Amino acid sequence: MRQEPALCRPACSTGCRRSQYPSSYPPLSRLVVPPRLKRALGRAGTRLFAHCARLVLRRHRPLIVGVTGSVGKTTTKEIVGMALAHEAVRPYVGSVRRTPGNMNGLQGLPLVVLGYDDWPRTTHELLSLMLRAPARTLHLLRSRAYPRVLVLEYALSSTSSVRTLAGIVPPTVAIVTAIGHAHIERFGSVEGVIADKSALVEAAPPDGLVLLGADNEHAASLDRLSRAPVRKLPGRGRELAQGVARAVGEYLGVPAEAMERALAAPVRIHGRQDLAVCGPLRVLDDAFNANPLSMAYGLETLATQARPGERRVAILGGMGELGRESERLHRATAEVARQRADVVVGVGELARQYALECWYADVATCVAALSGILRSGDFVLVKGSASVGLSGVAEAVRAIGATMEAASATAAPGG
Repeated sequence: MRQEPALCRPACSTGCRRSQYPSSYPPLSRLVVPPRLKRALGRAGTRLFAHCARLVLRRHRPLIVGVTGSVGKTTTKEIVGMALAHEAVRPYVGSVRRTPGNMNGLQGLPLVVLGYDDWPRTTHELLSLMLRAPARTLHLLRSRAYPRVLVLEYALSSTSSVRTLAGIVPPTVAIVTAIGHAHIERFGSVEGVIADKSALVEAAPPDGLVLLGADNEHAASLDRLSRAPVRKLPGRGRELAQGVARAVGEYLGVPAEAMERALAAPVRIHGRQDLAVCGPLRVLDDAFNANPLSMAYGLETLATQARPGERRVAILGGMGELGRESERLHRATAEVARQRADVVVGVGELARQYALECWYADVATCVAALSGILRSGDFVLVKGSASVGLSGVAEAVRAIGATMEAASATAAPGG
């Protein structure tokens, strides 16, 4: 009889030779992936998701509202998306899907087209998604149920460009809110940023629409590149976003009264000019991200919306991706801050370049000192690049406001 190879024999309890193969393997999520392979997988995933997105768009041909800009693009995307999805507007436009969270890059944007709400954060998640994406695509190609309108955000970053994104997902309606000093580290100048973001305008078809922020010279100047009709809209931040929503609604045939009803609904966008009253404090949480232009807008909002008797406090983190211009732009922003605020606080290593009298090395140190800085009746702006993590400072300011309110109630007669 042919003897079974030793490696194939079952293990016994009497000390006989066991298989050289392990009885179990570590889960895929614990495997160490070499950096070169990780980058190769990332590129392969990006190409796969882009190809799948193109197939789905070719099949369903949704109307695509694309938004970009150095400041205000997420606010605009949210307000336009929420307005179009409102019950008063839905009968005129059909189903609407908008970019969830921050899925606005080379992998995120195609995944939104495919109906995903998050992007892969690990190599294991990327591999899993790459295996599932073809089946998801086939399902979408066969299905008749697909949003009629997509409201999408197009971001420029160290790994993605608006020009590339517009080639994958060309918009029907192109919106550029404002352009300024952002991502200078990659493009070298504002002119380089303008050249990239202008691709969204160039991609809009002749029967589409281009909407430009009239208050920003760089955005307004893009009208010369458009094949589609152009409208320049005044305002900044939420004011501009609401004007954009009205223009998009008009383009889609939405009655003005229906759009006004939709825009009357309250919209809170975490970390983006999110105004809250916390006891005797008012907090403008704009901590999600920052560049010189958005800093100037935030500081102007602090100055113009402060009530009589309120002390204006600006807690500012540093601004990333500014390259060789970083120190000059931080100093210029600090000058604006001194003019717009009564108290200016810097947080984080980059914020050293503001050259402020009040500076803290990190969020924890700043939070520990806040109770000695803030007082009843303050109007507080919290803003900085996402890498600084100033959302923790904004939370601490809100907590201090609640504590002040509780202390006031206890001290009141009969409290």
